[in-house]
Amino acid sequence: MEDEEQELAQMADLVHIEIGRREKRPLCNRCSRPVGVCWCSSLGCHRVQTSCRVVILQHPHEEKRCLRTAPILQAGLPQGAYVEAKGKRFSFTRFPHLEEILTSENSILMYPGEVAMDLESLLPIGNGQPPYNIIIIDGTWQQAKSIYHNCRHLHSLRQVKLSGKYTSEYVIRTQPTEDALSTVETAAIALATLENDWSIYDTLVRPLQLLCQYQMKHGAVPHHSKEYMIVSGRYKKPLGKRTYKKLRKCGAKQEESLSDFLDSLNITESKKKEGSDPDALDKEDGDEKVNDNLEETKVSTENEEEDSCETAEEPKNSSDTTGSVDSIDDIR
Repeated sequence: MEDEEQELAQMADLVHIEIGRREKRPLCNRCSRPVGVCWCSSLGCHRVQTSCRVVILQHPHEEKRCLRTAPILQAGLPQGAYVEAKGKRFSFTRFPHLEEILTSENSILMYPGEVAMDLESLLPIGNGQPPYNIIIIDGTWQQAKSIYHNCRHLHSLRQVKLSGKYTSEYVIRTQPTEDALSTVETAAIALATLENDWSIYDTLVRPLQLLCQYQMKHGAVPHHSKEYMIVSGRYKKPLGKRTYKKLRKCGAKQEESLSDFLDSLNITESKKKEGSDPDALDKEDGDEKVNDNLEETKVSTENEEEDSCETAEEPKNSSDTTGSVDSIDDIR
């Protein structure tokens, strides 16, 4: 009995113990990152002087990422040279400030594709060539693809791609291919090329390098691209034809090695079909088709939800002409 009373007394004393609350780290007013890992010191006090304008079409989910690179552009470019809009569809009703940009003859879309032209083939500004509006879709590959197909105004723009000779400095994230670049790197290369001033690239990429140094100092490790991991045999996840096709669409450099990889898949699949139960193979094909259908249903559902949101918000936004102007990660 005495032991129980003693235990109850000890438990009663625990009630008076103050629970320590961890205070949030102070944030930098310029980059909104914790002061201890702020990259503003590498950017300097002066903004980059540029004639072209960078327009970021950002997927809403990208805003939640803590290691985004678009804020570097917002902090480094002069006011008026950086425009940001967040959304999945960019209608002129909700984003009236984009109409002048998306209908301009001097606007280009940094988006790889069969009809995309090389960046170096464009005339640099000056000598009669006015400044460009450089439009970049900020999000994952799937998000960028969805934004492009849902925004019909983007289809009429000139598509521009990078030559593939650049290597990303964003080493703390896994890129799909060897020459996939972050948002800030894509913008920096486009600005430096079109304005013939590579000091722009050095200035804008320096904060990204410092960001990666901070992360690796606190435990992060350099990441290889998915393309490199596959070709080198270090990729441990199950592979299939769809992975190969996605890498080809992203512009994989090592296409010959990936072609050998695809040939090995075909040989393996043919051997399986020779010695496997036909019913089991039919089941595998059926599962793959089900997965494809589920993915298509998911995309279409998102589009329907966005349509309903736009319909509900249009009356409200028709009187508001300010829009959202603030700030393929891994688009190329």
